[in-house]
Amino acid sequence: MKLLIFSLLGILLISCSPSETHLFSEIDPDHSGVSFTNNLEDSRELNILTYLYYYNGAGVSAADYNNDGRIDLYFTSNQD
Repeated sequence: MKLLIFSLLGILLISCSPSETHLFSEIDPDHSGVSFTNNLEDSRELNILTYLYYYNGAGVSAADYNNDGRIDLYFTSNQD
């Protein structure tokens, strides 16, 4: 019985090891030509305590919108 438990624990530990494959990788802005930051400047009137959705709203969209065969990027920010 102990051998079975230790075997199962060993299999569990081996199967839980971190994977080295990554879905995304960081690309330097100098290489990609894309530089975007979503800077939020909170104030006494507008902050996470007075406006629950303060951090919601920014995003990025990527698709070939104009059918030129290249991926188009659209960025949105929370503030001007």
